[in-house]
Amino acid sequence: MIRSLVARLEPAPLAVRETRRFVRDILRVWDADILAEVAELLAGELVTNAVLYAETPIDVHLAWSDGEVPRLRVKVCDEANAMPQIVEPPRPGGHGGYGLRLLERFANDWGVERRAGGGKCVWFEVGANL
Repeated sequence: MIRSLVARLEPAPLAVRETRRFVRDILRVWDADILAEVAELLAGELVTNAVLYAETPIDVHLAWSDGEVPRLRVKVCDEANAMPQIVEPPRPGGHGGYGLRLLERFANDWGVERRAGGGKCVWFEVGANL
């Protein structure tokens, strides 16, 4: 069975906290809370990037498949056309450049897609095998 849900957020710092709560609460309802910690972290990082760099409304999509290989797909979409890039090296003193590195480390898969009407979606998948 596949379940999905979308939330629209304003591009404000509070959106990061709202995203983490949204992910945690929905995964609890879907009995997928084993993934909540990593999904909250990664979704929060992507929303932080959207708030800082896109400054447009943000859509957070969750899709949970509890089939033979359970997995969660999260997409964070905004209306900015600039594609994210890994910062080499990360900024000193912990001031950014770690979000995409965290995706590489903790997601089973991730990527970026252009939206047909403009903008982009950064997505990641995590599975119950983490």
